[in-house]
Amino acid sequence: MAFLRDAWIASRVASALSSDQVRLVPDERPDFEIQTDDRVLQFEATEADMDGRRRGDEPDDLGWRPDPVEEWRKRFEAIPAALDRVVTKKVGKDYPPGTALVVYVNLGCYGAYVEEGIPILRAGTEPAKDKFKAVLVIWEGTLYKFWEDGCPSSDRWPYASADDDF
Repeated sequence: MAFLRDAWIASRVASALSSDQVRLVPDERPDFEIQTDDRVLQFEATEADMDGRRRGDEPDDLGWRPDPVEEWRKRFEAIPAALDRVVTKKVGKDYPPGTALVVYVNLGCYGAYVEEGIPILRAGTEPAKDKFKAVLVIWEGTLYKFWEDGCPSSDRWPYASADDDF
């Protein structure tokens, strides 16, 4: 499932940055590249989620089920630990110079805690700021760049628009 996750993350980054081309990299690192304005940018991708959750291990459930607000808060409160797990793992590896890190935070809250969440995302990704060219986060329909060249950044791009067909 990692291949599909990386492809999904790459598609969101490419869409948000209005890229000309995107491709998954067959080597171990980085995971994908995008081309914008004759520049090729390299990215390592990871997913922050509930501890112990593994993509593809959920039971097939074709029915609707409620998602109470209490569950939204539970997911939101899991973000710091989830970021710590994945960022620590990525910081411990070697990457080609100029590689950026993209963290997909798969702990959605339907936009309920975005303002409260931005400082948490920035703090949670800070340990990666000196290891990677840039550190970006995908959360709640937006791509955020929190760090570039070790310095804080505040860029953000929606990766989907209301005009997108589903």
